[in-house]
Amino acid sequence: ISLRRVRLATFSGAGAVAGVAGVLFASVTPSFTPNAGASYQLIVIAAVILAGISLSGGKGNFLVLLLSVGFLSTIPVSIAFFGLPPAFALIFQ
Repeated sequence: ISLRRVRLATFSGAGAVAGVAGVLFASVTPSFTPNAGASYQLIVIAAVILAGISLSGGKGNFLVLLLSVGFLSTIPVSIAFFGLPPAFALIFQ
């Protein structure tokens, strides 16, 4: 296995996914500003930590990561269900 090819494929794939995500986010957001997605960083880090993935890399389970993302995405709906202000969603996440 060539390390150069694996690195190139990994970084190219990550760049492509980030580009598609940026285009989709910009198409959904009515007024796009550079800091529009800043609140999503904490949620992503919380999902990774909740899934038990090593922050130094190399160890983790993708299925558990998807389950933790699913769990964290139900929190804003639960907050609205209980009638709390939407600002509480970031606190609980």
